[in-house]
Amino acid sequence: MSYKEFLLEKDNELAPYATKNLCTIGFDGELLDPDKFDLDEMGYRTWFRRDADKIRESKYFALLNYKTQIFLLPPEAITYRNRLTHTLTVLFIARTIAENLHLNTDLVEAISLGHDVGHTSCGHVVENMLNDFLESYFKSLDNGSPKDVLFKSGDVEKEFLMCPSIKDEMHFQHGRQSYRLLTKFGGLQLSNQISFGIMRHSRKCYATDEIFDIENINIGHSSFEAQVVRIADDIAWACHDFDDALKAIKPLITYGEVLKYSDQVYEIHDVLLKEKRFVKWINDVITHTKKLNLEPEGWKKGQKISMSPTMEKKWEATADFIKTKIHQHPEVDNANNEVKKSIDSLCNYYISVDKRGHHSPKKTEDLRRRVKNSFAKEISEDKDIENFLDNLSLERIFCDYISVLPDVKFEEWHNELFSTKLSILHFRSTPY
Repeated sequence: MSYKEFLLEKDNELAPYATKNLCTIGFDGELLDPDKFDLDEMGYRTWFRRDADKIRESKYFALLNYKTQIFLLPPEAITYRNRLTHTLTVLFIARTIAENLHLNTDLVEAISLGHDVGHTSCGHVVENMLNDFLESYFKSLDNGSPKDVLFKSGDVEKEFLMCPSIKDEMHFQHGRQSYRLLTKFGGLQLSNQISFGIMRHSRKCYATDEIFDIENINIGHSSFEAQVVRIADDIAWACHDFDDALKAIKPLITYGEVLKYSDQVYEIHDVLLKEKRFVKWINDVITHTKKLNLEPEGWKKGQKISMSPTMEKKWEATADFIKTKIHQHPEVDNANNEVKKSIDSLCNYYISVDKRGHHSPKKTEDLRRRVKNSFAKEISEDKDIENFLDNLSLERIFCDYISVLPDVKFEEWHNELFSTKLSILHFRSTPY
């Protein structure tokens, strides 16, 4: 059997609207040619399956085990979710949905595995601060552009700017950072559908029509598989953020508060909290989507895999409860404020300039040394990583370094530099 025949056999098992393996777009934006691949050398794997294996074996994926979801992992709280357990939950939910809709499960798994590797230590509070930091920096430039700042040499590679708008590089967003770490620092040449699914997996990204504006680029596509991962992510965090808050060492909410808050919230969690987690939402997504008559590449026309309107309202009520009662809980706010102060201190230490507008050479060298040690020796598989880092601005390196630090390493970094010690508490706000 040739590799092309193998892929065709796999594609015949998929729904007409699924992403076909023979339509896989490579890292360079070109359609992959199955005649150039050997079935035995590929290990009887599709291109999407091969890339999923690459992501799973990457060191960035392993680091997810040391990054917080909401609760950090003190010895007495070993059952709290972290970024790795969250990712695996997303994977299993997404596979269940994809299998029942006859979508490409290899593509779904690859996107699921890579979707959160760009998350920073200490949750979304750090991501939001780095985003504000980059936005302010770009606004401070007189004639600057993302190209000038990201690569001082001006040599911007096409695959790095694979996005509908160059403005995306003026922000820090964990989906795009996931792609950046896996490809630019990890050296993985992922299929285009996987890359775009990872970069645009969050609800915030899907809330804008910009995702469908692909006329000016020859690479970068969405898929129904990417939409499945997005909705699986929503289901996963809504369920386990809620659960972790209830079973915390110091519970942030009680069952009584759930009953008082909303009948909609109670109705759905009455099922979820009785060993039937996720089932009601998953069933609804599958049954509702089957009624939509999806078309091949229907996502280009705005077709979406989604919950039913009724269940969507229940999810929104649940999400609102979690945000107001858990993510904005005073204990969580206190922890977030501590982290914010730390980020401010680190930023002022490394990024501040003198009267001539110059960074401190000693502090700049210290940051570059830390980054090179992390990326070049411990994390990156890219042999040219040191030359790559030398071409990056200090501001971008600062953000990249924080994005790979486990929570405990972030705390150690702060405590090494400052007399006011950081004592990271047990939880962090992480809404999406």
